[in-house]
Amino acid sequence: MYARGIEPGDIIADRYLVERFIARGGMAYVVAATHIGFGDRVAVKVLFPEAASQPELVQRFLLEGRVARKITSPHVVAVTDMGTLHSGTPFMIMEYLDGTDLAKILQCGPLPVELATQYILQVCEALAEAHTLGIVHRDLKPANIFLTKGADGEPLIKVLDFGIAKTVGGLSSMTDTHSVMGSGPYMPPEQLESARAVDPRSDIWSLGVVLFELVSGKQPFYAPSLPKVFSRILNGAPDHLDTVFPQAPEGLAEVIGRCLRRNREERYADVAEFAAALCPFTNGRGRRSIATVQSVWQRASESSPAPHTLDFGTADDQTVVLPRHSPVAAANPLAADSTMPSWRAEAPEKSEPFSLVVAHSDDPDTEAAVTEVLTQCLWSLRDRTPKAALVFAGIDHDHQILLDRIHDQWPGLAVIGCTTDGELSSLGQFKEDSIAVALFVSDKLSFGVGLGTGVALDPEAAAQQAVRQARDQLGVEPVLCITTPASLIVSGVRVLDAVKKQLGQQFPVFGGTAGDQLRLEYTYQFAGTSVVKDGLPVLLIGGPLRFGAGLSSGWRPIGTSGVVTKANANVLITIGEQRAADFFVERIGKFSTPAELRAMVVSHPFAVARNDGYYLRSTFTVDLDQGVVHCLGDVPEGATVQIANGSRDDVLAGSLTSIEQAIQAFDGEKIGGILVFSCAARRMLLGDRVKEEVERIQTIAPPGLPIIGFYTYGELGPLHPGGEPEFHNMTCFSLVLGE
Repeated sequence: MYARGIEPGDIIADRYLVERFIARGGMAYVVAATHIGFGDRVAVKVLFPEAASQPELVQRFLLEGRVARKITSPHVVAVTDMGTLHSGTPFMIMEYLDGTDLAKILQCGPLPVELATQYILQVCEALAEAHTLGIVHRDLKPANIFLTKGADGEPLIKVLDFGIAKTVGGLSSMTDTHSVMGSGPYMPPEQLESARAVDPRSDIWSLGVVLFELVSGKQPFYAPSLPKVFSRILNGAPDHLDTVFPQAPEGLAEVIGRCLRRNREERYADVAEFAAALCPFTNGRGRRSIATVQSVWQRASESSPAPHTLDFGTADDQTVVLPRHSPVAAANPLAADSTMPSWRAEAPEKSEPFSLVVAHSDDPDTEAAVTEVLTQCLWSLRDRTPKAALVFAGIDHDHQILLDRIHDQWPGLAVIGCTTDGELSSLGQFKEDSIAVALFVSDKLSFGVGLGTGVALDPEAAAQQAVRQARDQLGVEPVLCITTPASLIVSGVRVLDAVKKQLGQQFPVFGGTAGDQLRLEYTYQFAGTSVVKDGLPVLLIGGPLRFGAGLSSGWRPIGTSGVVTKANANVLITIGEQRAADFFVERIGKFSTPAELRAMVVSHPFAVARNDGYYLRSTFTVDLDQGVVHCLGDVPEGATVQIANGSRDDVLAGSLTSIEQAIQAFDGEKIGGILVFSCAARRMLLGDRVKEEVERIQTIAPPGLPIIGFYTYGELGPLHPGGEPEFHNMTCFSLVLGE
């Protein structure tokens, strides 16, 4: 029950069917409802009963509806109806909004300057109309600025709460000039002194505070307590933007500083003048807002009405109705700068049918790294909503914080991932102990996540559990599987075989086993908000996905071959009549020290022959005392093996071959992104040249294409395009995705 009798299934005013609770404020709450006759989704704002018993609060509530009805700007929430419940409690019907407010977006960190100014300029569009009608908002803050999507698909700002009070009670009169109303950190000094001592320049102050916070992540009058904040506003000076945000473009600090002048006569005279000042810092969408603001004020200037007060009833609370005045005309910045491209020539870009959004941070602090990653994501997404994510992270991060914050940002997002031996992306290149995230954006594809646990004890049971969960979520037939299972504690071959048993031997399964920064101790796997050590995460994708895969290593077999006569999973015991260690040493040549042998081990994997080529198995240790060789993958008895050799240049050439094969195999219309799974042993051999691997891939990939991946303890995918998925070592595996 939402509030004394309002529940899902109730019908308001004989035509609005209540569906669910949305939000609550100090004196009202909002529910989602559907018009029974038309099927339109609406939001219904209803006063709490205790507020409805106070006539002055009822008047303020009604005032909000009348004010909103008067303002026709698309940047103000439309109010379509008002009425009372059977109990006598008033309600209003408003347009339903999908999106989030800027306060929640700020939790992920500051915004790029162009985007922040674009949003503020859309607020200016709303205020331009309100101010020419004699209406001052008085409670502008990030929580009252809502980001949604317009009919054209572009980001659309809506200004909320033209008139709603934030607390119940506390005022003896609607006209008490000594009342303080608003939200502390965003209130100008004149509003702190009196609720009615405001004019349009008071809103400009608040906009300056909000813009400062959007670009820097900090408030200009920050203090540890609200009284100290008020003291700074009344008697102190704001922080200088260039001090807290050294990357601020030249001139922005001065624009914001003028908004925050204690003497309102020194601020911008109106939102048109303020909007013009923001022109150098915004984009095409922002310049369109500037033009709209100029147009609104120009029309108001030309009409030159006699001063009057709008008949909205008694006025107070967050919105104040003032005598209407003739605005001061501001110069049109579009006309003043002949070098500025005309916004009319800009057409909105057509969204891709499928795309990856990639973010990457190497900040060692998990909270800071996640904030940076989420900010990058929100900037790249704009108004799009992701459906799934791959998350790759260094072993030392707090992985629960990472997943929880992703979930908080996008509840229900289909997420899998793991710890790695190094993360790579088109943004950050190669990083150690970083966080890399790829978001899947598509209106046509479906995604399902599953997590099997206890994979070391029973890979088949874990695979059955993971695939069943993912299928249940997916709801359609899958066309591709991505997985990032545990390693070190279980054979990658056994895990892949278990997955193929659930999906089919030829079903396309791709991915890599988890790493731990080459410590060889334990790894973590992610699914949803779960972090486990013995997991098998699975992401199934359904729909019109197109993909191409490529695999190459750069190594080539050398010397004579032998047949494995005795092995125990990944431990080679004898090859032919020789001990496996002797077979290895005989073919790589002499070495003088254990260190030389270790170097040989890293750079000389086993090539395991097949009818259509060979696959590689990394040599982990060569035990001369026991005579055995430990590999990072199973080698079956009866397999024909050779030692393989390769240089750094050969390995990097293999990266190019991998991406070339994947692009050639891609059968779709347009590529949306590339996943790369490369072996940790390649990273070890490449040494200080490891960053060149993703650089090489970028030279072949289409310019600007999002790329993400990680260094693994085993790569999963077919040896050849269209073949059966297998477990590999020492390879670079590329997966091109699109529609």
